[in-house]
Amino acid sequence: MNVPVEVPREASQGSNPPTTGEALLIDAKAVAKLLSVSKRHVEVLNSSGRLGPMGIKLGRSLRFRVEEIKAWIAAGAPARPAWLAMQQRPMFRIAGGSR
Repeated sequence: MNVPVEVPREASQGSNPPTTGEALLIDAKAVAKLLSVSKRHVEVLNSSGRLGPMGIKLGRSLRFRVEEIKAWIAAGAPARPAWLAMQQRPMFRIAGGSR
């Protein structure tokens, strides 16, 4: 799922043209859309430890790394303990992840 990101006009001034790319972090609503479930179900999965990737708190907001969500789905969506154990194995490490 590509989540469009618009670069503010101020940030695009200078030699870099405005760009649109894929978001690095997504909220529970976007995770729910990827999984074809409700946002509430994502919240329940997360709080019960059945959603493998751990969210990142940004103030009051909880966000998830898109690449980690995709890798988790590709790995068969294991529960958090199994997912974290898989992260220790080099074959399943996410680029940029440091768990």
